[in-house]
Amino acid sequence: MKKNIYYIGEIILISGIITDQIILFAISRLFKVSPEEIIKGRNYELIFLFLLLSTAIIFLFFYLFQKTDTQSEKKLEIPIFKDFSKRTIQISLTAFTFLFLFMLVTSPIIRYFFNVDTFNNPLLENLKSGRDFLLMLICGVVGGALREELQRSFVLQRFEVIFNIPIAGLFIWSIYFAMGHLNQGVPAVFVIGFIGLGLGWLYLKFKKFDINFLTHTFFNIFTLLSFFIYKNFL
Repeated sequence: MKKNIYYIGEIILISGIITDQIILFAISRLFKVSPEEIIKGRNYELIFLFLLLSTAIIFLFFYLFQKTDTQSEKKLEIPIFKDFSKRTIQISLTAFTFLFLFMLVTSPIIRYFFNVDTFNNPLLENLKSGRDFLLMLICGVVGGALREELQRSFVLQRFEVIFNIPIAGLFIWSIYFAMGHLNQGVPAVFVIGFIGLGLGWLYLKFKKFDINFLTHTFFNIFTLLSFFIYKNFL
């Protein structure tokens, strides 16, 4: 029982639910802006700083949790870029295509029910210059794909190996993942929630962080590029 509580503590720390608030508070005090201004994308430099710090802390936690887990039969290893094969790329591109098509299909439905323009993403509304686009591109790869897939892989492995309920972990984390994108608007939460389920299933199916990271990277880059072109050139 005590060990399970310890593992739950690991999941909470890996989730960033505590540390992200601390980082957000520290940045807001240091730069004298409100946390809401950072979250809503009023300053892309501060978003960039926030996500880099958050990602670094998540990696630190992951490293420490692997080192302190002395039960070898339960030690969870996430191979990062150890099997970067052609098959990995093929699976990732296929998964990305399905997820992106899903987003395109569900966008008109969301637009109908919520009466909103699905391309109006509050976080990206001020994305106009090439510099801002580059900052958000790095955020999408590092703070998005790398950080979020490390979190997802760790949490799903814990639920599967320690608690033996991977499906529960899949749905709990997908809901948390979706709510973490609330700053992008309510419609985005629904789409991202289902995308989170897809990425979670992808990890449970192949058990390879590399596949999830590449899929998420392709998705973030292509979505960001589409939004940037739509808003500035179309």
